[in-house]
Amino acid sequence: MRTVGDILSAAKSGFVSIRPEATVLEALNMMASQNVGAIVVAEGRRLVGIFSERDFTRKVLLAKRQAETTQIKEVMTREVVSVSPDLSVEECLSRMNRKGVRHLPVVKQGEVMGFISILEVVDAVLNHRDKMITNLERYVSETWPI
Repeated sequence: MRTVGDILSAAKSGFVSIRPEATVLEALNMMASQNVGAIVVAEGRRLVGIFSERDFTRKVLLAKRQAETTQIKEVMTREVVSVSPDLSVEECLSRMNRKGVRHLPVVKQGEVMGFISILEVVDAVLNHRDKMITNLERYVSETWPI
């Protein structure tokens, strides 16, 4: 079965990260240019949090804070659910569902290896299912020809 690491290997590009001292406006610009809904907050390769559109809406916009002057470290999500690259795709999807998250940093030995979204995980599950169905159909048709 595929792992989270397989999803990262198949990704078209790397992940986007920002330092905790950056402003919310910088993060929003970066997220918009990359067309992503969340971004890793890291010091070097060490994960310190994530910043998402939900964080912006709830902790900046509704709190009437200024995106130009508010630092990411003031409004980021600090208690981040993460996964290791060797976790199975099914377990990853289950964890995302249980924890109610749509983005997960992939961390190995304390370093951020990548960032995956629920869309990538669901796509991996569906692709695997399709391959299994194709293989089963082939097996049945070869074993018991009509």
